[in-house]
Amino acid sequence: MDRTRSKLTRAISTITLLATLAACGGPLRYQVQSSQRAPGADAEVVAHVNAGQNNTRLEVRASNLPPASRLVTNGTVFMVWQRRNGSTPWARVGSLAYVDGSRTGELRDTTVPETSFEVQITAEVDANVGSPSTNVVFSQPVNRQQ
Repeated sequence: MDRTRSKLTRAISTITLLATLAACGGPLRYQVQSSQRAPGADAEVVAHVNAGQNNTRLEVRASNLPPASRLVTNGTVFMVWQRRNGSTPWARVGSLAYVDGSRTGELRDTTVPETSFEVQITAEVDANVGSPSTNVVFSQPVNRQQ
């Protein structure tokens, strides 16, 4: 009887764990096409939302991305920005680590203090700019309610 109860308890625990993991749904993934500023470029935005801590771990990978200098005069960097909504200012998240030979850029292991927000990637002259330029390459809303 104890052996049967032990198996039943383990089975219920396993089912509960699997149901909990399924409810989490994993990270949000977005395949983003570029603006007309960089036709043919693509990006993947992966958002690991942590609702309990009200933040999101963000990863961005871009491919077929021309150098920033080809998109804006004296361009040197691709900056990643976020904001909660259209009435809040943009906050700098970081810059893409750009690899010229493979025309790729990546931003990893960055945390955003929101669970639903807008992401924008711009070509910039300098990494120390205080707000994004109009040189938008990618734009994507991240919404945990999806």
